Amino acid sequence: MFSVIPNSIVQELLKENGNESILNYYNEMNGKAKKDEIGWFYQIGNGELDNSQISDFFEIPKSIRNILGHLKNEINGQLSYDDYSQLRDDSDEETKLFLSAQLFAKMMDKDTYMVSSSDLNRNLLISINSQLHYSFMLSMDLIDDDNMTENDFFRYLEACTHNFKFTKVIIDENPYFEEFYVTYIGETICSQLDPLRTRNISIEMLFKSKIFEELLSIDPNEGINFSSDNLFSIQKAAEVLETFRRADVDNDGVLTTNDLMNVDGRKWTPSFSQALIDNAHRAGVPNFFWFVRIDSAWKNFGKSWANTILFDTLDIDHDGYISELEIRWFIKDHINEPSNKEIIKGREAVIFESLFNEIMDGYQEKTRKLSKDDFIHGGDRSFCIGYLVDYRVFNKNVLQQWTKPESAKN
Repeated sequence: MFSVIPNSIVQELLKENGNESILNYYNEMNGKAKKDEIGWFYQIGNGELDNSQISDFFEIPKSIRNILGHLKNEINGQLSYDDYSQLRDDSDEETKLFLSAQLFAKMMDKDTYMVSSSDLNRNLLISINSQLHYSFMLSMDLIDDDNMTENDFFRYLEACTHNFKFTKVIIDENPYFEEFYVTYIGETICSQLDPLRTRNISIEMLFKSKIFEELLSIDPNEGINFSSDNLFSIQKAAEVLETFRRADVDNDGVLTTNDLMNVDGRKWTPSFSQALIDNAHRAGVPNFFWFVRIDSAWKNFGKSWANTILFDTLDIDHDGYISELEIRWFIKDHINEPSNKEIIKGREAVIFESLFNEIMDGYQEKTRKLSKDDFIHGGDRSFCIGYLVDYRVFNKNVLQQWTKPESAKN
């Protein structure tokens, strides 16, 4: 039996992007598929493809590439409807499906009646790549009941990134780069879509997620210096890898409590760092895979998926609550910090009670303990937990309130 993209998930993505007219074309293709009138590209495979076939899957059609090239060279960065219509008229019949009037209306600036060439470029890449990537997943037999295992997801990422022009350039200089790059992309996506680490990815969630759009918006022919705004740019990946490398003092690929206390961009307390390490060892080891996940969660503190990942570290006894005792456990590091003692001395109980009440009041919690569900869905309120585990956050948001003028002068 043959199946042609897009399935219902990708169809919804196309509709949301204003490309509903493309569906008519694929419905026609689907009819041909049932009559065995199309080639291997649209067929479900057995997971066995050679390198040349894999490259073909991720190759953007020449007609679409011509449009992308035109958009990149657009001097004003804006297209009027006349410009857009001309671009459409100059395209072949299949490509015209990607340049509908509906798409222009959806993307048009309501004040200028113009469309950003960079936004249109991104939209076209997401639209075409969503279909190419889904087709690859089918032909590699990676999808089972609209789900993909974590291992199969990483197989897909390896094939996908191996066809990026910039990846090949870097591999020539650093053969280890590709492994780290795939890990960075995979763990960043999995942390959001599978925070409980079930090791299964929902295809529906994947294709509807904004984070996957970051990957789909990458042109495989881009050079090494493509947009650093993209979460999966070389620059963003290199930043996380360098942060890990600098923290890993003994260069053994595994982080320790002391390593975490010296991670760039934060100042985690000993208790939180130890809790992170203990929690990591319950499931594996605190290596680069693990670090990408924790780093991503920390940078997105307040979002439900990030709070899901961080909760188990704060819930030391794993009873499903962050209790008063556990909050005291994390606050003690601030109280015992030598540079804080002069300010805090004699007011330990008052400072704790004030901070504790601020946390509980934020959640409207009267039981003096915070449930997992409340914490996960706490939104921005969850960031007050950052007061407990990061010296700089505590000093800026809590300690300064108790600083005497005399102390400030000293």
